[in-house]
Amino acid sequence: MKTIYWKQRGLISLWKYRENTHNYPGWNLTADKVGVESLLELCNELSSCISRCDYHTISVTTPTASVLRIPNNKYDKAKWIAPRKWVIRYVSGSEASKQWMFSQDAQETVTLELGYGYMQQFIAGLIDIADAKGDYSIGKTYKEDRLWFWWWPK
Repeated sequence: MKTIYWKQRGLISLWKYRENTHNYPGWNLTADKVGVESLLELCNELSSCISRCDYHTISVTTPTASVLRIPNNKYDKAKWIAPRKWVIRYVSGSEASKQWMFSQDAQETVTLELGYGYMQQFIAGLIDIADAKGDYSIGKTYKEDRLWFWWWPK
């Protein structure tokens, strides 16, 4: 296992709607410019692993009203939850290239395991956040394991 030395910077918000879940099922992500740069650095480090890497834990910033207005899922009415921590684990190898799995434990931690193919899509989504683009998701199904990308509010 390769140890990754990475230090989080910036604001990173991850949340999930508990109500009105037919709009944006799964998780929602946005970050400020520094947060996106920090996540891109982590992705580059994780992608350089030949075998399974140590996971990395990200401190999640609770989404503000201005963040929740971006997807406009009736932000003042649709209930949501945000984890305290987000673990990203890169799974390498050809058999794991299509790996994508979100899981949540009772300790308010969400884990995302992803392989090469989804890592490339994840990186593209982060770049879109930095370019004030979004309103799309990636993942295996159109259900709970989707990840929606949203631009940071101005």
